[in-house]
Amino acid sequence: MNNQRYTINFIRYYTSPSERRGVPRHIKFILITLLLLAVVLLGVGVWGNSLPASHKTVRIARYNTSGSTIWAMLTTPQDFPIWRSDIESVKMHSETWPMTWEEIDKKGGSIIYRIQASYPPRRLEVVIASENLPFSGGWTYELQEEKEGVLLKVTEDGTISNPFVRCIWHFFMDPAMTLERYLQDLSENLGQDYQPVSLYGNTE
Repeated sequence: MNNQRYTINFIRYYTSPSERRGVPRHIKFILITLLLLAVVLLGVGVWGNSLPASHKTVRIARYNTSGSTIWAMLTTPQDFPIWRSDIESVKMHSETWPMTWEEIDKKGGSIIYRIQASYPPRRLEVVIASENLPFSGGWTYELQEEKEGVLLKVTEDGTISNPFVRCIWHFFMDPAMTLERYLQDLSENLGQDYQPVSLYGNTE
């Protein structure tokens, strides 16, 4: 008899409105919201872990100028705000080897970069020098002289260690668009039309 009464009281307690059990409705709503948020974050983390941590993106453009002109633009960070549309200002950390500088973008974000290797006027390697970022990587710039100008090949090698950032990057960032904007800015500063070249050597 006591067991039956206990069972009935148990059912009444857990099927009654939350206010009758001493749990305010708004508290219950907050708990459910937090639970759903935790499930979403867990799903994002799991999916982010399934995405590749590293990526490689390559873009090539042709310029009707000399390789030395392009090289000077690539290796003079102080002048980046003049021709790069995404840079607000540059703060030089070291003008001697290895050259190190900080780029402040139009949104106020800043990243420190460093020249890793330099073989003028053919090849330049730049890496991210900022610490404690959820991503790392670098860019390789290769120049090839032609009869009517020069080809500039830019290769981005990046790694995103944080799975949550990796997931956001997958949806909202496109490394190819960033490289194309860089090459387009270079063309506009030279007063030329943008001449992208496919990876197979044909002008697009």
